[in-house]
Amino acid sequence: MNNERAANGLGPVGWHDELGGLAQGWSDHMAGTGDYSHQNLYAVLQNPAFAGFSAMAENIIHGDCGLSAARLHQAWMSSPDHRANILGNYNVIGIGVTCNGGELYATEDFAR
Repeated sequence: MNNERAANGLGPVGWHDELGGLAQGWSDHMAGTGDYSHQNLYAVLQNPAFAGFSAMAENIIHGDCGLSAARLHQAWMSSPDHRANILGNYNVIGIGVTCNGGELYATEDFAR
């Protein structure tokens, strides 16, 4: 991801543990419930644990557990909305991936 950002004249995003936990929790939720949808990032921003952020964005994807990280990234980059998040004005990221019954659910949460 940071290679894509650099190729587009953007600075890198750094890992953020709380966002990683948020992304992993959401991937676990989707895998456990089959509810493939975005979480309410407005509500997340109201949580004191994320109060230092002014904006957030999220990418989610559902596929089979054989998908590599490179293929997940390629799929997100091929989607204009997901690409906009990856190349957006964010400086931290958290990523979570869950496989359940052969199905993969992945979440990228971005913030600034």
